[in-house]
Amino acid sequence: MNTSTITRRSFVKGSAAVLGLAACDNLLGLSSVLADEKPAQTGDIAPADEIVIFHTNDMHGYMIGDGSKVAGIDYVAGLKSTVPNALLLDAGDPTQGAPLASLSQGSSPIDLMNYAGYDAMCLGNHEFDYGTDVLLQNVAAAKFPVLGANVLSQEGAVLTAGVGVSGDGCSTVLECGGRRIGVFGLTTTATTYTVMPEYVKDLTFNDEIKTAEEQIAKLADQQVDTIICLAHLGNGNVPCRAVELAKYLKPESAARVSVIIDGHSHAVENALVQGVTVVQTGCYLNAVGKLTLSFKDDGVSCAVELLDVATVMSDAQPDANVSQELKKINDEQQKILNVEICENPTTLWAGWVNQKTIDNPTRIVETNFANVVCDAYRTAAKSYMESIGDTSTPIVGVVNGGAIRDKMIRGMLIRGDFVTAFPFSNTVMVKKVTPSFLKGFFEWGFSACDGQDTATGMLLQTEVNGEFEQVTGLKVVADPGQVAGQRVISMTLDGADTPLDMTDDQTPLVLVSNSYIMTGAYSPLADVDLTAEIGGDLESIEAYFKTLLENAGGESLPAMPGTQGNIAFRASGYEPAPTWTATVLITNSDGKPAANTEVTIQVDSADTFTVTTNADGFANLEVSDGQHALALADDRIQDPKNRISEAFISNYMGIGLVEDDCRDWPVLQMQ
Repeated sequence: MNTSTITRRSFVKGSAAVLGLAACDNLLGLSSVLADEKPAQTGDIAPADEIVIFHTNDMHGYMIGDGSKVAGIDYVAGLKSTVPNALLLDAGDPTQGAPLASLSQGSSPIDLMNYAGYDAMCLGNHEFDYGTDVLLQNVAAAKFPVLGANVLSQEGAVLTAGVGVSGDGCSTVLECGGRRIGVFGLTTTATTYTVMPEYVKDLTFNDEIKTAEEQIAKLADQQVDTIICLAHLGNGNVPCRAVELAKYLKPESAARVSVIIDGHSHAVENALVQGVTVVQTGCYLNAVGKLTLSFKDDGVSCAVELLDVATVMSDAQPDANVSQELKKINDEQQKILNVEICENPTTLWAGWVNQKTIDNPTRIVETNFANVVCDAYRTAAKSYMESIGDTSTPIVGVVNGGAIRDKMIRGMLIRGDFVTAFPFSNTVMVKKVTPSFLKGFFEWGFSACDGQDTATGMLLQTEVNGEFEQVTGLKVVADPGQVAGQRVISMTLDGADTPLDMTDDQTPLVLVSNSYIMTGAYSPLADVDLTAEIGGDLESIEAYFKTLLENAGGESLPAMPGTQGNIAFRASGYEPAPTWTATVLITNSDGKPAANTEVTIQVDSADTFTVTTNADGFANLEVSDGQHALALADDRIQDPKNRISEAFISNYMGIGLVEDDCRDWPVLQMQ
């Protein structure tokens, strides 16, 4: 291909985005093939003028539609069938997460994607969570190409022509509507430290930009009409973000690429960089992306849409074959997952509470769920230390925020709640550290900090960090406005009157956590000698819940406090006020604001406040500093077996304080 004669892109305005995205009005010009080197037509049929690309990312096993937050993979399949000349692509991480995925080690999602008619996917970092052998089994079972161009073993590319159904494991050419669409896959190099190190220790993740250049050149030689990159990179704290990939491609390479379909950061992306459109749908099938590629003599243009659940369900009928297979898998799993464990009077918070960039509380602030997990680790470590005759060394429990994948809502807990919250096959490990080491460890965990509003306490960072450390047995005070390495102000052991000497590199402390943090290649703990491995992560947590249940009488867990005050953010000039004013949107059962309505709101499953909404449906209430759960105090609250939805608020996260690009207003819906 003579790159010196690449034509100018055709900038065609796309259709309006369903969720109000702006990119369709941003002249979504995409790459063109050379005007003098058009691919030959297939047979006597003229190539289609338009190709539609439906795309998903980070489904994490959330494939069963619920009518409001999860579209359902059967509806996604139905959506594809409604449009001629359509492809269905995924940008990684379908095989780990919810029980549908974790109980089958990813095979059930692949099975469903086969039925749904997926045309290609790229490897996400969590495809490696079951080890390379299981990964290759899942890829071999896929009836569509699975791509990972920058993932190599000692023998070469991990995915080869002998694994999967087509392509070479790096790229493939999809035929659609007489067009040849080149597709290649990239996986973030951060995978080396975002999964269990032992699962990727023999793998190499090559530079994303260098690999992309190689794949674009290879596909260009195959006379494709355009090129799509399936990328599991994201827009978070990773070595190369998707927008950076687009930015740093050579101009002649960028000119050949239409779209980067992205994943990994669970965000909504819609950007135009160097003529390349970068899109991401969020996560958990909360939405489905739709791209309409228009082919003209002078180039290729694109219209971008993000279809929410309601739109998907109105635009498509569920595919009967997919629905049948989904029911078959779900029915079998429910026999395991629906086993009742115990009553839970308090929602334990973790995972994504909304779909904005900082809406995952365990990755940014202290939460009650993280406190429970750390206490479970400490209980297991205490038993071990007693067994070796050491009852005096202080024990500190730590869990990384990304390890707890979902909340446990108040009501009857079932086995599935535990599997969903803890899908990883981690173990619990004990290591000996010192105060000076521990100080550096927390500095590492606070790497996303970027200041704090001294009036409200709201943290000013715009992204969360899965390595953010939750802790019990120790109280940490940090200044998020300081430079990296100087954020930890003090660390004080429970029961101590004075803080630890953070320069002390002699006094032993017992640190207990999961194997991900303890052995992670990029964790400061990776090089610390292992003292003991004391059991499975999930098993230790379940045993602790059993102890709590027995101590409370055997039927219901005790009420859990909101937090224990183990992590305090105190920027210079900030002192928390006794209360702060939280704003919450109250809606009717139809989702419309409940204007001028008196409602009673329960805070933390305890105190109630009667307030009146304004003309826009918003209500204000005074709550104490920190994180809280809100629920409408109606008849459902009297029946703990009837699970209720709640809203999470936090002045430190800004949820309930403001609405902006990082935060939504908390919502409570009347029945």
